[in-house]
Amino acid sequence: MLVGTLVGQELVDDGAGDPEGRLAHRIRVERVLKGDAGRAWTAYSPNTSARWTGDIGKRYVFFAASGELESSCSGLDTPAYVARVDAELRQFRRAKTASIEGTTVGLGPRSPRPLLIAESRAGTHAIRIDADGRFSGELPPGRYRLHADNLRPSVYSAPLGHVTLQAGQCALLELESVR
Repeated sequence: MLVGTLVGQELVDDGAGDPEGRLAHRIRVERVLKGDAGRAWTAYSPNTSARWTGDIGKRYVFFAASGELESSCSGLDTPAYVARVDAELRQFRRAKTASIEGTTVGLGPRSPRPLLIAESRAGTHAIRIDADGRFSGELPPGRYRLHADNLRPSVYSAPLGHVTLQAGQCALLELESVR
């Protein structure tokens, strides 16, 4: 992940005989947020209908894995958002805590409000669920065992159990009543 200026794009052979197999993006790197890149970097987009193209001379936040750009259709493709996104991403480097947050479904208005419990070697943290079914709690980075009486993960959520949280990371959960 990096912030940089797109300085060139060209179609290149993908090595399988297709001269228009990949689009090479040449980037002047301003700052690396995660990973390794020098002052100049080339990343590739595959020959697909969702292939990303940018405007030469504009700044972007680039996301890539193994040299392949992740295609997106989002605010990150709008150069006007780059400064704001860049500033927000810098905040992660200064983060000292992690968080867990989410919502519950299926709890009636008179249901007792259960607690989400996060246990680690350093201690136990109880995260309260409010009257609207929302919860949020800050924790030190570490490995936690998560559980809650009468709640289970919904089909849209990661399972409860063990989770490792890094500084700046937020684990999002949706829990549902088992009653």
